[in-house]
Amino acid sequence: MDRWHVSINNSTEGPLTEESVRKRVEAGEFSKGSLVWKKGLKTWEPIELHFNCDNKKPCFSAPASPVDEPAISLSDTQPTPVPIPAEIRPSFSYSSIFYFHVFTVFLLFGLFYFSGDFIATVENPSVSISIWGGILLAATLNAVLFLRRLWRISSIMADKEGGFSGGKLKLFCAFSGVALIVFCVATLSQASTIYRVSQARKAFEKYILDVDPVADTITISGVIGPHLGEKLERLLSVHTNTQAIVITSPGGLTDEALKAAEVIEKHHDITLIARKTCNSSCLLIFMSGEKRLADYGMSFGFHGTSAITDIDESLYGLAELNEQSSAYLIKRGVPRDIVIKSSKKTGHDLDVVSAIRLADEKVISGLLDGNAEISLHEAKWKKFERIVSSYDDPKVKALASVISAISSGYPSIVKDSADDLYRSLESTDPARITQAVRAIIHKVIPKAMMAADGDVLLSYMNINLKQIEYLRSMEEWSACSDYLNGNVGKNVSLLSQSMLEEEFNSLADLIKSAASKRWTVQPIPKWAEKSGESLVTELAEASLKKGMDIQHLEKNPKDNCIWTYALFKLIINEGPVKAPPILRWLISLEDK
Repeated sequence: MDRWHVSINNSTEGPLTEESVRKRVEAGEFSKGSLVWKKGLKTWEPIELHFNCDNKKPCFSAPASPVDEPAISLSDTQPTPVPIPAEIRPSFSYSSIFYFHVFTVFLLFGLFYFSGDFIATVENPSVSISIWGGILLAATLNAVLFLRRLWRISSIMADKEGGFSGGKLKLFCAFSGVALIVFCVATLSQASTIYRVSQARKAFEKYILDVDPVADTITISGVIGPHLGEKLERLLSVHTNTQAIVITSPGGLTDEALKAAEVIEKHHDITLIARKTCNSSCLLIFMSGEKRLADYGMSFGFHGTSAITDIDESLYGLAELNEQSSAYLIKRGVPRDIVIKSSKKTGHDLDVVSAIRLADEKVISGLLDGNAEISLHEAKWKKFERIVSSYDDPKVKALASVISAISSGYPSIVKDSADDLYRSLESTDPARITQAVRAIIHKVIPKAMMAADGDVLLSYMNINLKQIEYLRSMEEWSACSDYLNGNVGKNVSLLSQSMLEEEFNSLADLIKSAASKRWTVQPIPKWAEKSGESLVTELAEASLKKGMDIQHLEKNPKDNCIWTYALFKLIINEGPVKAPPILRWLISLEDK
């Protein structure tokens, strides 16, 4: 139903129903030429154009005099109407304000939503809360103004158009207002979370960046914290001749490590060196170098990205950050199985991988002993030597001095045996470690006896005879036979600690003496060969008389122990001059 507005005495009445206007026309309340307007008309028009009455009654009174009411001319020009009420007049400015509020509300709430990560990274908690609260307040005020204007529109629609459309709009406004209140209350409850995250990140500021302009190196030490990437970029822009970055870190902020890694990647000629410790996000920085070196004895700790507080996971998007860091490590060459396995670990739970293994898999370019780069097999041997020397088990610890002597004096043995030794070390089984060392000693002893000085060789053999005599006295024939066959260490549990120390110190001296001679085999004079053959013949005849089967000594541990002990005793009794050459002749027979 149309709603009419009527101009009376330069003022307006309305909105009025068509029926009420018609009744008032028939009652003669309006003069001819009075102006009316309704929705749909472009301007005010004379009332008689829209309302007629019964001819029996006068429709309109005479026009008012100029004194009582200003006459409104209906000349050829358009009459000047009384202004249409502002609340019902179509207005472009009204629409622009409405859409401005809509745009502002969506912009501010969008900014609030997408700025969560940035706000959490602001290191000053007061600043982060201020930024966060300011955006929320601005968004809320604009939403309130928008709903207020929408409510006014709905009220007008309810009055002018029967209430149906306006009522629905009012319901929408009420629902939106309640939703806004709930949202603000829920969001404000996160203020403590943002503050705690900011405080937690601030605790990671205790890292140190040192520059050595002489060595052209930058050192990063401590936890990886805020603005590391920015500071590193500034340093590299100033110190353009930087050759290496040395890092020692237990980990830190993953996002900051990724930023630092991105900075380092731009400088392709920088070497990354890991010292002592490099765990968690430290690996992201370490892997950013094209050339990567690490201390041979260190290990790297891998794990997934974890929360720095107990409630920031949903706020900070840890799942996405974990995916980014894992993808980066894989891209830079870390084996996928290591990354996937470690990504499930969090907090202080680390998947520890040795630098030697990473070098073996070509993840690391090289290994360091101090400042010197060493080969992979040298690193494996040194790692074995260091760990064996720390064992409390006497069966392993007693061999440490021998291992040290071999490493310094027999490089080819180190190269050939390092892999076997290191594998035994990874098993953490003392028996397997002892077996691996025994196999190496079995290779070394004959060569050492052939090259060592005579007095050192004689001293070593005297100590051996003492050990054999001890095993004979205990009738440990199998242990004695193994000992004579070169299986040093297999039955060390039968010997006292002092005997073990004496045995292996003597063996270490023998190896060092051979190394000082560059492992050159000492010549065997003809007389030594004749003397040796004479002693063997003499002992063989005596043994046969006792019923000993000297042809199959290896099958009888007791006869083997008695025979070999007697033979060594005869040779040593020849004296310090003759005994060493005869012993070398005897060892040469075994090689043949």
